[in-house]
This record gives sequence, C-alpha cells and structure tokens, in this order.
Amino acid sequence: MGFLSFLFKKNNLKDALKKGAFIIDVRTPQEYDNGHTPDAINIPVDRLAIQIDRLTALKQPIICCSNQDERSSKAVAILKSKGKKDVYNGGGWKALYELQKNL
Repeated sequence: MGFLSFLFKKNNLKDALKKGAFIIDVRTPQEYDNGHTPDAINIPVDRLAIQIDRLTALKQPIICCSNQDERSSKAVAILKSKGKKDVYNGGGWKALYELQKNL
C-alpha cells in the first residue's frame, strides 16, 4: 500500500469512528479472547452471513478488523455484496485500537 493510500485509509477510518462506527472483529473466538479492541464485537468471518440482515440495516458505518487484512477484506466484500455501502477494512485490530485511542 502506498503512502497516499495509507493516509486515505486512515482518514476514512477516523471519519467512520467519529460517526460511531460499529466495529466487528472477524477473527475466531479464541483469537478475540486473546485480545481485541474494547468496542468490537466478535463475529467470525465464516459466521457473518448469519448476521447479514441485521448488519446491513445498521445506520452507522461498519469497520471490520482481524489480525491482518485478509479476513477483514473478505468481511468487507461480503457486506458490500449485500448492499452495505459504508463499510471499511480496519486491518489489524491493534492498529485500529491505537487509532481509536488517538482520536
């Protein structure tokens, strides 16, 4: 990811957080239990379809996070394919947590 892409992503995440984003940690429950951002709920990416109607109906933005971009990218793609427009890839949960603390 280039520097400008990184800044754009970071600004989008900040804006979403300021709007009260709903944070979904898409890792396994075991990974989530080993550490997560306090505001996140755990919905593993392979269980996202079960909650899709409730999630796409949310008025606030959604940020998906994991350990790395792969699972959160997949979760974003799933939500966007079901019509959710304001959904963002938060990447790793630790970086997202640091971003939250510095708002």
